[in-house]
Amino acid sequence: EARKGEFVDERCDDRLSRVWRWIGPAWYQRTVEIPDRWADRRVLLFLERTKDSQVWVDDAWVGSDASLSTPHRFDLTDRLTPGSHRLTILVDNAKLPPVGPCHQVDERTQTNWNGIVGRIELRVSEPVRVDDLQVYPHASDRRLRVVTAIRNATGLPQQVAIRMRVSRVGTDAVLAAESREAVFGAGDGAVTVDADLALPSTTGLWDEFDRSLLGVTVEARAADGTVRDAHTVTCGLRDFTTEGSRFVLNGRRIFLRGKNDAALFPLTGYAPMEKAEWLRHLGIAAEWGMNHYRFHSWCPPEAAFQAADELGIYFQVELPNKRPIVAPGDSDRIPPARAYETLEELAGPGGDTAERTTYLIAEGERILAEYGNHPSFVMMTLGNELDGDEAVMKSMCDRFRAIDSRHLYSLGTHHHNDDPHLTDGDDFWVTAETGPGRPVRGASFQGRSPCHVDNVPPSTLVDYRASLDGIPIPVIGHEMAQYEVSPDFSEIRKYTGVTRARNLEIFRDRLEAAGMLDQADDFVRASGALSAICHREDVEAALRTPGFGGFQMLDLQDFSGQGTALVGMLNVFMESKGLIAPEQWRRFCSPTVLLLGIPKYTWTTGERFTATVRLAHYGPKDLVNRTVSWTIADGPTEIERGTLGPVDAPTGEVTAFGSIAAALDAVAPPGKLRVSLELDGRSLRNDWDIWVYPEHVRTASDSVIVTRSLGDAVVSALEDGARVLL
Repeated sequence: EARKGEFVDERCDDRLSRVWRWIGPAWYQRTVEIPDRWADRRVLLFLERTKDSQVWVDDAWVGSDASLSTPHRFDLTDRLTPGSHRLTILVDNAKLPPVGPCHQVDERTQTNWNGIVGRIELRVSEPVRVDDLQVYPHASDRRLRVVTAIRNATGLPQQVAIRMRVSRVGTDAVLAAESREAVFGAGDGAVTVDADLALPSTTGLWDEFDRSLLGVTVEARAADGTVRDAHTVTCGLRDFTTEGSRFVLNGRRIFLRGKNDAALFPLTGYAPMEKAEWLRHLGIAAEWGMNHYRFHSWCPPEAAFQAADELGIYFQVELPNKRPIVAPGDSDRIPPARAYETLEELAGPGGDTAERTTYLIAEGERILAEYGNHPSFVMMTLGNELDGDEAVMKSMCDRFRAIDSRHLYSLGTHHHNDDPHLTDGDDFWVTAETGPGRPVRGASFQGRSPCHVDNVPPSTLVDYRASLDGIPIPVIGHEMAQYEVSPDFSEIRKYTGVTRARNLEIFRDRLEAAGMLDQADDFVRASGALSAICHREDVEAALRTPGFGGFQMLDLQDFSGQGTALVGMLNVFMESKGLIAPEQWRRFCSPTVLLLGIPKYTWTTGERFTATVRLAHYGPKDLVNRTVSWTIADGPTEIERGTLGPVDAPTGEVTAFGSIAAALDAVAPPGKLRVSLELDGRSLRNDWDIWVYPEHVRTASDSVIVTRSLGDAVVSALEDGARVLL
């Protein structure tokens, strides 16, 4: 952003291109004045997000930190005495932990940026302080387990009164309170206070529909009654568990409608650190029917969790890892960051694998401690498409599970993708296929199990029940809906920040050289229309499947890195491409969706159209005595109509409403008909186009040779002047 370093102005065709790049040490220095009132208080330097960092006060080295996912904190109490001091920070993005390329540091995603983003603060606290506060919700019996660490750094005996209270966020109403007492002897010490706070039975639960948030405050007061310290965290009353192949939230079966977040921020090259921007970003996804985010080999900042808490979005975060996991080295030693001289070296193995595992264990524990209170944080995996030692991977998940029971864990997202299989360390499974010939998405993964969107004539009858047979835990479809859209070259001018869309420029120049640039907009509309159709079938096939856990699209937005995957209905800026309106998209991607079962889209006038009607319902409560009205229309002309039901549709189930049928002999062929379904005559509806042709069509030609192969006889006929349809 400051245009420091190397002017590279890259021209890459497989990702966005940097204009300026600095890989190496960046120094920051400032003189600070410490007031007298800070004497005997704890002073902490807080760097919200950065790379490998080191800190000096005056000329004395204080320490270093290498976390990619959590804030760096440096205790400067002994160094920052009242008066003037020089604070020096070194950040080195060439000196990275042994993780190799991941979406936290990869040039193909948010870039390996340099510097410090988010909050940069000196934080002051009393010598008797609240050191940590973790809240474990139990929604089933409306209580919170509050675990807090109180520290006495005075070096003197202390009697400390501890008060806990719970309130609804945005109100002063206290829902629960409890007082405790801690007695410290001489010297530095800490005590852990573990308390259960019962809440009123009317306390709201947190989910995508309610989003009730609670504030938990812990105060530590000295014997003289003055407030020594207070700390507040936001949480939600929710239980996120599994029941066989289902995800269960607060006793209700849910379905995850997810997108992949590949850390794409083309204007800045790094993730936004403000809640307002994440509210915008996540709010757009919610407008498109999404209730779930998977963060591909990275963990978002605090602001993202805060926004998701408010919007009711379920987060799956990952360790910054795309490499195999093997037995760790000395588990008591966190390996130092390593210096990578070149980008090519950074893209290599990423350091010693044993050191990598040790680092990832520590990084996982930091993530849980930092963001674990957020109700939106429901799942975590060890990284993307991992191989490795299953015993070690299981032990890591077991370790995290023992530390923090608020989340579900898995060995990886599509782990062991060359041989996808479950382990007893998985609480859930994200995969493209549950075994050979058992896909759980519409398009094939790396050319393996043939999938229905790209291998079978179109229908709306395919589901994944056979692929889920015998799987005892929830399954999520991995990176589905990978359907490209031709580049929109009008987007190029939007890249006004740290990256440029040289890839789009290259594609534009190629199209112009082919004499086809004037067709570019037509290509966007045509490929986009096909992509929307395929996206819809992928989503509806998942919703048609009873007991399916959900899906994670490769992305709702374009994935501009790793080969320029323009797969989105939105561009990389989260702007609609105009291919389909969000309200039309939500007809098939929302908590409750009407589903039509037809064996084909093309019919003849001699056939009788038949279809089944079902309702995939994952709303907040059961639907009782509901009816579905249906119509078949040829433009404004209605051909047939009817009503099904009333039927009860429990939440968390796919419910059959019955069958519909209509004669097609009155249709003037060829024609396009629209089949529409509507629930209770309300706004919930869905519709499908079918095509009707004459029963008998003469396809023979006296003047044209129709052939499926270009053999010698056909070539000879062409040379003699014949016309050929190949």
